[in-house]
Amino acid sequence: MLTVKKAQKTILENITLLDTIDVKLLDALHYTLAKSIKSKINVPLMDNSSMDGYAIKFSDSIGANINPVTLKIVGIIQAGDIFKKTLQKGQAIRIMTGAVVPNGADAVIPFEDTDEYKLTTQTKHIPTKVTLYKVVKKMDNIRRKAEDTKKGQVILKAGITLEPAHIGLAASVGIATLSVIRKPVVAIISSGDEIIRPPKPIKPGQVYDSNTYSLASQILKIGAKPLVLQIAKDNLTDIKKKIQLAITKSDVVISSAGVSKGDYDLMKTVLMTKGVMNFWSIKMRPGKPLMFGMLRDKDQKHVPHIGLPGNPVSAMVTFEIFAKPAILKMMGRDPNNLQTVEAILKNNIINADGREVYARVSLKKTKDKYYATTTGNQGSGILQSMSLANGLAICPSNKKSINKGKKVKVILL
Repeated sequence: MLTVKKAQKTILENITLLDTIDVKLLDALHYTLAKSIKSKINVPLMDNSSMDGYAIKFSDSIGANINPVTLKIVGIIQAGDIFKKTLQKGQAIRIMTGAVVPNGADAVIPFEDTDEYKLTTQTKHIPTKVTLYKVVKKMDNIRRKAEDTKKGQVILKAGITLEPAHIGLAASVGIATLSVIRKPVVAIISSGDEIIRPPKPIKPGQVYDSNTYSLASQILKIGAKPLVLQIAKDNLTDIKKKIQLAITKSDVVISSAGVSKGDYDLMKTVLMTKGVMNFWSIKMRPGKPLMFGMLRDKDQKHVPHIGLPGNPVSAMVTFEIFAKPAILKMMGRDPNNLQTVEAILKNNIINADGREVYARVSLKKTKDKYYATTTGNQGSGILQSMSLANGLAICPSNKKSINKGKKVKVILL
């Protein structure tokens, strides 16, 4: 049996970065940026007002908090307008938020610091004078030219995962499309004659296919695209058919079940006839019967195949530990960036057979410390215990137990 670290290393060594595509901004969320972006403009293009108020010379406001100052209003500027004249001493220009500050002005005083309220309630026309009641400093309430983004500046670096603010920043400099790393299509194959899918009524001896739904959700959560195939029957012909379809239509194949030692565990056989099996069986619990290899077709297309165990919890846990890093690497993201915290155990974790144990735990933070409580029965088929968990507590293979009150490393789910 391989150690978890060796198996992770082997899988990642066989995973390559996908090609790049151009996507529109509105479609770019959660893609990995393939090329760094430089701004071709300054943002803002020109000094503009951050307030509704009056553009003035700041020196005209000196002493206004003691003796109010009255200025002559010589115009109005709305956002998008350009005032062509130069503001002189003793003058004010009514200005709206976002409007370009006129030549000669070096501050904006907000409406609420003037008698604007009185003036605008008395007449529908622009008043001829305004009285200031407060002092402003030079450049108060003015957004400076290029204070956000300078022309030629790198604003988005290759390798980042695009979030809403990144997309908004690209739009702010006039960019309509981004070069990104393509999201992988991940084929999901569940196998077994006893497996059916909702909403079919269940009969004695049958089992609902939970794995396809949980795995598809895990794939969506990290930003990849699940491709759900029909359930494969427990015969070589049907499994080969499903695998060939997966090779044609996907970048990586995730199967569940068919990788143990039973008479109908045929995934290993199919992998060895359709490609190369790199390893089978991991020194971990849950998830021992894990398989990895490279599938290929007549056109020599090589597609990684990660064969997960059939038990629902084992499938979800091994996806987090092995499949997730592989998919992240395909998308240009850090495959080793599993988020972990250190927590204090509220009950014992027992390691009965010398494998690396991944216990389902509920994490809670009190003040500056995390506390981890196991979520009940840790059997590999107890899906409720997985639904209650937000972390996987790791007990190394060389430890027989980690006792209550001890610290433990927890992978966040």
